[in-house]
Amino acid sequence: MEPLYRRILGLFHSETVKWVAQLNEAMVRDDRREVHRIGHAIKGAAGNVCALSLAQSAREVESAALAGSVEVLRAHIAALEEDWRRLDEAIMGGGPCHGG
Repeated sequence: MEPLYRRILGLFHSETVKWVAQLNEAMVRDDRREVHRIGHAIKGAAGNVCALSLAQSAREVESAALAGSVEVLRAHIAALEEDWRRLDEAIMGGGPCHGG
């Protein structure tokens, strides 16, 4: 049986992949409320798996979605995507999160 931590990371990974795609779709539609909602979801999930850098980036997206300029929001989303890319490599690439 797969260890619990791997199942949790797998679920976190699959949900976050969807959320990052939805975040970009919401930006195309200029749907700030949806960007805020997705940022909040990523922040909570990342916090639950101790992905603190990603949680902080999501917190910044969440805040900028309702109060920042488009340029500031895009910069925060770019930072979130970079944090996610690094974490994704660790989870799926057999790095320290994957026991490899």
